Formats: sequence, C-alpha cells, structure tokens
Amino acid sequence: MEDQSPLHEDPPYRTRIDILFARDAPKAVLLRRGPKRHFHLIEWDLKTDRFTYGQWMKASELRLCDLSPDGGKLVYWAAQYHASAPRHIHAARHLRRPAPSGGAEYDPLLALPTVKSKRGRRKVPRYLRGGSSAARSRNSLKARKNEGVWTAISTPPFFSALAIWPSFGHWTGGGVFTGDKSLILFEPVDGLVADANVPVPGSFRIASFDSLPRTGKGFETSAYNPARKPNSHQAELAGHLQNAGTRWVEWVTDRSGDLLFACDGCIYRLADWKKIAPEALLSSATLLADLRSLHFAKLVPPHSAMQW
Repeated sequence: MEDQSPLHEDPPYRTRIDILFARDAPKAVLLRRGPKRHFHLIEWDLKTDRFTYGQWMKASELRLCDLSPDGGKLVYWAAQYHASAPRHIHAARHLRRPAPSGGAEYDPLLALPTVKSKRGRRKVPRYLRGGSSAARSRNSLKARKNEGVWTAISTPPFFSALAIWPSFGHWTGGGVFTGDKSLILFEPVDGLVADANVPVPGSFRIASFDSLPRTGKGFETSAYNPARKPNSHQAELAGHLQNAGTRWVEWVTDRSGDLLFACDGCIYRLADWKKIAPEALLSSATLLADLRSLHFAKLVPPHSAMQW
C-alpha cells in the first residue's frame, strides 16, 4: 500500500511513539498514540526509510508485546472498556467512591468474591486455584468468553487479528515469539483456545507459559524496544536532545552506526552521529516522518494481511 502524507499541523495533545525492531530483518513496527484512545500502527522499512501507514484502533489500553524475528507477525494486547462490559472488567480502573445513598463506600473488587485470599476478598484467577492448569485434560478446554481484554496476533501494519485469545481481566495476556512460527502466550493452558478468524496452521506452534519449565529468568522478547530498557548512554543522548529543545524524547537507539530517535511526534535518523557535537544532534538529524497530525481513518486489511 502507498504511504500517507502526514498533515503539517501541531495537534493539542502529545503524540507518543512506541517501537519494536525485528531481530532478523531490517523492519520495525511503530505504535503511534494520540489522542489518548487512538492508536495507529505503522511499518518502517529500515533500509529505505519507507513508512507504511496501517490501521487505527480505539482502545482504553494497547501495547505491543513482540514482533516475530522476520518482522512478519505482531502480537499485541488490547483492552476496550465500555458501559456494557461486565463489572469485573471495570474493577481495576475504578476508584473507591461513596455510595449514592451516603452509606459505606462500594469497591467493585470486593463484590461477589469467589476465593478468599490473604490479600482480602479479591478474585483470584482460575489458574491460581486448584493447582496447575497444565495437568487438566485438553479435551475439557473451551474458548473463553471475550469480555473486552485480549491478546491478538496480526500482520503489521494491521490490527485485524488472525486469532484472538481473550484474557482473564488483567491477570493474563500478552506473549513473546520464540521463532517466526512459535509463540508463548502468557495464558494458562485453559486459555489457549483461540477465537480464530483464520484457522491456525499446524506448523504454527503456540505454547502456554504455564506448561514450560520455570527457570526464574522470565521470557525475553524477540524484538528490541529501546524504551523498555534504556542504558545509561541512551539516557545521556536523550538528555542532549532535550537540551537542544525537544520536549518529549520517546526512545533513542544506535543501529548500524546511525542514531535513530523519536521525539515530539517525529522520527529522525542521524548518520555518523559520533562525530557530531552533543548540542547539534537534533539540528543535524534528518527528519524521516512527522506523525503528529495523522487522524483516525478506517482501513480494510488486504487479503495478504489475513494469511498465516
């Protein structure tokens, strides 16, 4: 598809830019956010600096979890809250408030408890009750009802899901790639039944974190996100950019000798940056894309995006 040209207007909100760099391919996926509940997916060809503008989604929360090593598939987690959602979906986002009658305060987390725990009468997720879910029979597994919080796998830059795994509120959700065709979901075994828009091929392996040996090291993502674990040098470079006049520095990274960074809703590249004085990093960089004034638009995914 063709690139869209950003409008050159400064919107009255902060434009946030998250990113995942593919491990084995010169590709990256950008998640542009702004206004608050508007999310836009963009694919970046790092060889040509071509940006492919994909779909938008309106959501309460949305995060990029991981990108496959070849950059061909994306796993993301999303939450869409609405007035008709079940009470426990809203519970994590509601504060305690006085009852309309002036009586005791009502806390939705205390409503209709299922299991009593040391932390109070909060609901405990199913995979924490009655032992490991890995020991349960797979024949008894059923698709979990989607109540507004889920993990999905898609073809960037499109949100349209090949498959969706409903989450148990905020207790579960997300995943990491261990290969181009292998995924670990942060769901118990009884949460692996997908609502598949396209049947999951047998060659694509999906495992539960609950069924794998516990090493205590956690699961590392395949893709690289410089904003998640910035080192001291990146923090220093971000400080130089802020001293040069930027307001918000989203991330900074050095790839193949070029400095790539996002600040104030824009993407920049600076070659041979080590030869540039710190105060001149911003003025010497090349503006690759201005994402500030993009606006929500519906986009139907092509047939190629709905293939495993």
